[in-house]
Amino acid sequence: MKKLIIFSLLFVYSNFFLGQEKKEQIYNIQANINVNNNGISWIPIYTLGKPSIISDIKFSVNNFSVNPRFRFDIEDLQPWNIDINFNYKFKQGRKINFELGALLPATTFQKFFFEESPGQVNDRLTPWVYVFVNPKLTLKINNNVKFRVSYFEGFPTKIVSEFQPKKGRTAFLQPILNKIKFGKKGELYWMPQLYFTQVDQDKGYYYSQNLQFGFQNSPFRITTSFNKAINTNLRGEDFDWNLGISYRFNKNLFSK
Repeated sequence: MKKLIIFSLLFVYSNFFLGQEKKEQIYNIQANINVNNNGISWIPIYTLGKPSIISDIKFSVNNFSVNPRFRFDIEDLQPWNIDINFNYKFKQGRKINFELGALLPATTFQKFFFEESPGQVNDRLTPWVYVFVNPKLTLKINNNVKFRVSYFEGFPTKIVSEFQPKKGRTAFLQPILNKIKFGKKGELYWMPQLYFTQVDQDKGYYYSQNLQFGFQNSPFRITTSFNKAINTNLRGEDFDWNLGISYRFNKNLFSK
């Protein structure tokens, strides 16, 4: 599996660097900053369970994009998760899109407590670093409705703790509903999803959703997410949810 992931990454980058000179290049930047009362991860063992801030920035050149995501624990002023997502859109049709992405790296920070001397307990923040490959297939029903199948497969770059998972995979089925009209100027964004996740030998089936509400031409949205276990032996909450507010930014920088 590691050889397959490495080959996939080389295939993505070779297509990007060889293909960008053939057409006009359009440079775009998008950003989304979300502050919420409960940091949730779709893999329950990585859920923060405390107020968090999520900074999502995406730089695009035609079909290629780099998307760094930084998630922080607000209470302790410490990093929770850092992902750098590279993505290439191979197929851009009217109805079907195919993309291949990679998380290089995907880093989650775990807090461990240890006793330095009798009666004195300290903690240490330890990064667990992974590499993931992420193919995605999207079916476009119309401008407001899409259906996506997404898969993640990964492995750690280095084992630094006996508690660190050695492998993981997750598969998503995601209907995506954009700009559902709500009143005269309100807009609703809804992404429910069914997914399967496996961490080492533990498995789980879940239902979750992201819901966003905003107004036309406003960069701010009210957001909420929840995650509900259907059948699982993974540790973590069987039901979790949050509430937050997001600021969004999207702009074409220039083209050449």
